[in-house]
Amino acid sequence: MTAAQQQAQQQAQNNAIRADILANSQRMKQQIASTTIANSATTQVNVPTQNVGLITGFLVKVVAQIANPGAGSSLLTLTPNGPANLIQNVTFTDLQNYQRINTSGWHISVVKSLRQKSPFGSSTPTDSPMGYGSNWTVIKAPTTIAAGVTGTITMYYWIPLAFSDDTLVGSIYANVVNATMNLQMTFATPAQAVVSNTSDPSLAVYQGAGAVAGVTIPTLTYTVFQYYFDQLRQSSKGPILPSIDIGTMYELKTTPFSNFVAGQDNYMGYSNFRHFLSTAVLWDNQVNGVYPANGSDINYFSLRTANTTDLQKLDPSTWKLTERAILTTDAPTPIYLFDWIGKPIYTSTQGNMNLVVNPSVVNTGFNALVGWEDLANINNLLNASALSS
Repeated sequence: MTAAQQQAQQQAQNNAIRADILANSQRMKQQIASTTIANSATTQVNVPTQNVGLITGFLVKVVAQIANPGAGSSLLTLTPNGPANLIQNVTFTDLQNYQRINTSGWHISVVKSLRQKSPFGSSTPTDSPMGYGSNWTVIKAPTTIAAGVTGTITMYYWIPLAFSDDTLVGSIYANVVNATMNLQMTFATPAQAVVSNTSDPSLAVYQGAGAVAGVTIPTLTYTVFQYYFDQLRQSSKGPILPSIDIGTMYELKTTPFSNFVAGQDNYMGYSNFRHFLSTAVLWDNQVNGVYPANGSDINYFSLRTANTTDLQKLDPSTWKLTERAILTTDAPTPIYLFDWIGKPIYTSTQGNMNLVVNPSVVNTGFNALVGWEDLANINNLLNASALSS
């Protein structure tokens, strides 16, 4: 049997086991943690996961109050990313002590939206005469909070271990001893959640019309649900698992870039030994709390190979057209989404690949936050260069 035939046989076996689990194992959704934090007494929490079953991800519900004082503050208005920024960072560390996820709330939100091809948690308009429609505000936040008023925000986050609901790629078999996993979440402080009219709103929930002194978060309640498969088929040696799926990591990471030069090509490199599925760029080029007009500060983005061939080179508006074809709407300003799912970027075979941007204007304090979505073979990563985070 040739190496190619052996690989095909292993993949076929993996797919058969996966199909059996999806069809016959019990899908479990169980609450594993719920805590209320008063007055931002702590902003970083660690949630030990339950070592049971084949875990595919975690659903996190966050309900927070934002109290806008009657004196010293001003009218608060939602920022483009709004409640997604209640979580500033999510880190998931697996059984081998490897960080599969180290990213931001806004990135978690846009990746889930990209994969389900619509804004996460949104309702689809309908003309049905039978009462279907946007009857529940599942994810909710007041558009404005007046001085002297307290607003309540509800936000959900899907923190994935597996790539999707119908594949187990990246899932973790957790029914082991002498090893632990950890989900760490860092919530926004009042100063991060609410900023003044002249401050950067990119990672804030609300921006004031003027000063925002004295804003507090009286309560923040987080609830974590673990999603996993139980009652797996057993052999004499233990559970029958899809070896390729659980030998692959699904990663979400964020890397900051700065010091870009206007009128020149600036490079954001794809790390080795990975299959990149998407890239999200939060283009933070604001001045005194205000972003430039959409697309006016960028000449083009390009996906470029090591030999300087541009595989896809488009102006910002044309990139947004491709984004709209997937989401049927636009991502929040100033985020650009690049979906490679139809043809992932295989850095193992394609060599050095870069997302290139040529800005027309780079303002003082510029920062590009780049979110990466990728798959990686666990064994190969022993020799791979790590993504910055």
